Amino acid sequence: MMFRHLNRRKLSLFSFPNSISAFLKVSFVLFLIVGSSAILASCKEDDHHHDHYEADIEFMEPAVGAIIASGDEVHMEVRFTSEGTIHNVKVRIVRQSDQSEVFLWEEHVHEESGTYDFHEHVILTTSVPEDYTIEASTWDHETESDTISLTRSFLLQP
Repeated sequence: MMFRHLNRRKLSLFSFPNSISAFLKVSFVLFLIVGSSAILASCKEDDHHHDHYEADIEFMEPAVGAIIASGDEVHMEVRFTSEGTIHNVKVRIVRQSDQSEVFLWEEHVHEESGTYDFHEHVILTTSVPEDYTIEASTWDHETESDTISLTRSFLLQP
């Protein structure tokens, strides 16, 4: 009789409902630890502020030395690439004769894949041949002090 009572007590300590309860408690604690770590790791200050922002800019269009007829579309296609996040992107067209900005597109794209493709068309008109420059730029999260730029010139013909 005495053994039967001890066996019951021993069984009650390791019974099925208590095992599930202990498992759920341990699982919950592990979930909190892993979840907190993931949140903290995903938003570190270092992810946004680098000592030196590095990116490459490549013009796909217009071609080098392009001559575009007045009233035709200026096809702009620019690829920005980086080992990290592409944060800010700006593309503008400047008329060389008076340095006036005739097109501007700027946005905080925050492209974490490290590749951002800009594609846009604009129609420009002129009555005399004019030189234009497309300037593509990218910079880090908050400051333009580390701006990376590339230019491409083209001629607009009447």
